Amino acid sequence: MAEVTDCSVCAEKFTSSVRTKICCGYCSYNACKTCVTRYLLSQVLDAHCMNCRMGWNREFLDLNLSKAFVKGLWREHKKKMYLNREKALLSNFQKYAAAKKKMQEIGPKLSEALKNHTAIDNEKHKCHATISERKQKIARDNIQPNEEFYVNHLSYISKLSDIYKEETENYIIYQRLQMRFNRYNNIYNDNDTTVKEKKEFIMKCVKEGCRGFLSQSYKCELCSTYVCKDCMLIKAEKNDETHVCKKEDVDTVSMIRKETRPCPKCGIRISKIDGCDQMWCTADGCGTAFSWISGKIINGTIHNPHYYEWVRRNNNGVVPRNPGDIPCGGFPDYHSIGTPLRALGLNVSYTATTPLNKQVSLIYAIHRCFMDIQGFRIPMYTTIRDNIMFKELHVNFLLENLTEEKWIQSIFMKELNMEKKNAILAVLQTFLAAGQDLFREIVTQLNELVAKKTPNKAYIVTIDEFKNVIEVLDQFEELRNYINQSLIKTGEDLSTPVPQISQPWICESAASTERIKEKAKESKEKK
Repeated sequence: MAEVTDCSVCAEKFTSSVRTKICCGYCSYNACKTCVTRYLLSQVLDAHCMNCRMGWNREFLDLNLSKAFVKGLWREHKKKMYLNREKALLSNFQKYAAAKKKMQEIGPKLSEALKNHTAIDNEKHKCHATISERKQKIARDNIQPNEEFYVNHLSYISKLSDIYKEETENYIIYQRLQMRFNRYNNIYNDNDTTVKEKKEFIMKCVKEGCRGFLSQSYKCELCSTYVCKDCMLIKAEKNDETHVCKKEDVDTVSMIRKETRPCPKCGIRISKIDGCDQMWCTADGCGTAFSWISGKIINGTIHNPHYYEWVRRNNNGVVPRNPGDIPCGGFPDYHSIGTPLRALGLNVSYTATTPLNKQVSLIYAIHRCFMDIQGFRIPMYTTIRDNIMFKELHVNFLLENLTEEKWIQSIFMKELNMEKKNAILAVLQTFLAAGQDLFREIVTQLNELVAKKTPNKAYIVTIDEFKNVIEVLDQFEELRNYINQSLIKTGEDLSTPVPQISQPWICESAASTERIKEKAKESKEKK
């Protein structure tokens, strides 16, 4: 097949600089660097191929695009993309912001009621002690009570009665405040089981300086402002009879309402933000991304490129399955490996020095390493974008505890941290997916050796018969080296600490790439 020399988009000839040829590793689609960068900056999703829409990771961008673009224009584009997405989702956090505001209002009153309760309780005990002391003194000193005693005694009894009354009143206030606080706290923490009419926030509050949103009743929960639904001007109260709409205001609102689009999935109408084509449906259970211009749902899947590269390298270039596609049977467990080994009389021994027992010990060590990564490391690097991730940040912004500049920077840092974790996660998932294939091959080889064994007769496996298993163990070592290098490359690209799989097959804690290289150099010098 003749080599492609023209860009598939602009039909210009490829050059060595401005129009460098960029080939997608998944579909082999060719386009020049100029067209690719223009396309990426026009999209509302993470970097992907314009033909097959498969995701491109940071490593692919660094290899094919200029450093100035990746760390300049592309970085700023991602910032804007993240900001637009979170702006579109802000109304989802209105109820949390309103609940937190109520808790902040109730909190000092609750503390004051508790303080009063303590003071009243102390006064009550003091009064009880005085009455008790007077009674004890009369009994101890054999004093005959007179009229003055009874008058004083009755005054203490009356005072105690007033204290009990005050205590009851304060307790009622405290309980009411506590119930209100708990209700808003449950709303904030999504523990509210009370069935209520769902509130949908339809647009931003019109009051100057407020960052809240108006509900369907045209009330802002943050500043308690009511707005006329026809002219969008602030009203004194919900049913303000003195309010009269002006025709020009009503006409303006009618025109503004045209600046919304219905979600193609659930039908909720959504307003446009900052001229961006990206739209995000904020309805619970929807979260659909769609284009403002075309109205079409935007889809795009980020796949794991490390796995494809590894299997292509070790599978004669055959396109592999997706690493998330776990074949029937899943990852071989301890018993799947241990059963045939024991049937062959090969039990692990940490003190044995025979070549065969060393290989058996290595099999178990590798398996333990994989189980550690699967059960501990993978969950540690798994991040899910949900309400909890941005909740505190968005609530503080709505309550004006954060400036917009600080809010934007915090959003980007959270996204960047998630990008780093996802990059490390992709490499570790590659390790698991490729290792699973190799372990299944080991189980197959061991079961074939067991099948050769004559029933009820002693059978000793020789090192030569074990050579197929040893070859697979050699592939494990190649995989370990590849994964370690991929992790180091990821750490360098994203300036983040990364884990490493050491020679005794132990997954070490994340460290900087500089420290990893220093340790590798020290280890080499010792040898």
